[in-house]
Amino acid sequence: MLLEDIRENLCFVIAPQTNLSKQIKKSGQALMVKIPWENILVTVTRWHGETNFRVAPLHAPNDSYELGPLIAALERRHVSEHDVANDLASAANLLRPRLLDLNNAFSEQQYGQTKDTLSK
Repeated sequence: MLLEDIRENLCFVIAPQTNLSKQIKKSGQALMVKIPWENILVTVTRWHGETNFRVAPLHAPNDSYELGPLIAALERRHVSEHDVANDLASAANLLRPRLLDLNNAFSEQQYGQTKDTLSK
């Protein structure tokens, strides 16, 4: 079910050669899928019906950020109800129009500056 939901809603970040079945990890009752796309690593976690979204630079996967607050910080504004991603459709709506900007912000060349912005 989670993989089908990801394929349906986040198809724009799934490279044709990506085998999502190999990207899924199970930890207890939680399922986690890591999706690499250019400079970005999108992580989708589903646990007890709740879905969470984190984004990290592909070259620094431990520096991950919750999707909504990340977007608000990069756009230099306060987090609002428009930044809430509690399902795959809302995450796709947040991510799709900002994908190229996130890709640039998380590039190896720009990430130092991005990290400084996010830590303020």
